[in-house]
Amino acid sequence: MVAYTLPERPELIITVRGKDSEKARQQAMEQLHSRIESEEIPADAFPNGVDPSDFIEVDSSKMNQPQVSDENNEVLQAVQTLSNLALLKIDLEKDRQAALEVYDVINRLLFGSEPVEEEEIDSLKQGFKTLKVFAQNHIKLQSSLPQAETARDLLNQALYGESATVEKANSSKSAKAEKAKGENGRG
Repeated sequence: MVAYTLPERPELIITVRGKDSEKARQQAMEQLHSRIESEEIPADAFPNGVDPSDFIEVDSSKMNQPQVSDENNEVLQAVQTLSNLALLKIDLEKDRQAALEVYDVINRLLFGSEPVEEEEIDSLKQGFKTLKVFAQNHIKLQSSLPQAETARDLLNQALYGESATVEKANSSKSAKAEKAKGENGRG
């Protein structure tokens, strides 16, 4: 038997028969896809995709050690969620600059008064792909924020205990009350 894990999800162990080989890694990929399809693993767990070469062989002596507790597993997942958000934000910032450049070209060529050549319009096709990637990453980022906020709250509890959550809620209520008081005083 050989066991694999992935850098993005170290708590995930996939075991297949045989020794480490291309065939074993392909079987691990099939198991991974099956777990994603059955929703055992979130579909967005691997935003950059997975390749059989990404699998890391797990030392079999470590497999006999006790499993990580559910609480620790949740903390690991929370850290991974925040890590994924950070990577997504980095990608989005890279894409943003390219998208802004394409947007300037679109404004100049399509909405400007200068004559446009066919080659310039053809070059925009790649620019539209850049805009599409930016838009998709922006949507992914927006949809992952609630999950990331939950992960942040879980880490807050793990790091500071239950009282930190209560203090945070109370300070949030106080801030809202102060804001409302300030808005009412202006009218």
